[in-house]
Amino acid sequence: MLQKKSICELKSNSKVHDTDAIAGKVFQKSGLRTYRTQTKKKGIFFYVSVADETGCIKMMAFGKELYQQIQEEKSYLFRKLIKDADARVKVTTESKVSKTSCVEVPETIETEARTLIYSESPVCSITEAKSSADGTLVSVEGTVTKVSLNWITLNFSFFKALFVVSTYSGGKYLAFSC
Repeated sequence: MLQKKSICELKSNSKVHDTDAIAGKVFQKSGLRTYRTQTKKKGIFFYVSVADETGCIKMMAFGKELYQQIQEEKSYLFRKLIKDADARVKVTTESKVSKTSCVEVPETIETEARTLIYSESPVCSITEAKSSADGTLVSVEGTVTKVSLNWITLNFSFFKALFVVSTYSGGKYLAFSC
């Protein structure tokens, strides 16, 4: 029989049973990544940030089919999950993932969930970024018209990135961080 668990319960329990299921909203999904098994077979995985009313979790998911199925800002019921020895929760090809009604997530948990995979701070204006304290991580969204790097000039039409506010003798600048 299906046992619906909260993300808080999933994180606190050392083992996940086949009958356990969590309902959560996906806030972030990483790009596809590759790995090799012990037998040198190549595989595909990605990360998803999932939250419910009790907490959020970064899960590892496997396969292109799941990557195409799971969408950000949608709610899903996850069943037959695996929790490995390092307490990582995995959505495998044996797992069952189905859309469910919208899962309500408190704003504080949503904010945390939106930084589990790509830990960027909330987007702010360039003026706000320049007035931030040294070492503050800021995200700035907008149009970059020109970037010069000694011998290379790059042109972008739209760019969103994480910057670090730093000070030099002539004033403040934003340093790009990958």
